[in-house]
Amino acid sequence: MSCRTLTGPVRRWLTDFLAAFILFWAAVLFIGGSNGHAFAARPLPKLQPGVAPPSVISLLPRASDLLPPHRGGDRSKRASLLILSLSFSSLVALNLAFWRHLRRVYAFPRRRPDGDAAA
Repeated sequence: MSCRTLTGPVRRWLTDFLAAFILFWAAVLFIGGSNGHAFAARPLPKLQPGVAPPSVISLLPRASDLLPPHRGGDRSKRASLLILSLSFSSLVALNLAFWRHLRRVYAFPRRRPDGDAAA
């Protein structure tokens, strides 16, 4: 396969990827751009911790010991949105490339005016 035949599909895939990437970020900025607190449902109320017997409390590790310290959720939110946008864009681009491949493979043969199929 020569380099010239590869540039067409790669260029189409990159175009599809960039279009999906831009559309994803436009939707993210449009939906949550003003306040950044868009929820699909109302957030759950905070639950009050119950009183447990001392023996159970001493056996269980604290949640603060298990979780890493919180260091600014804005950066991790942006990183997770970036990863989500990259995966969404690549899925869209791969699906469109596969769809184009199927259209090309299963296309009906072209007919000539005299009735013979083109070879």
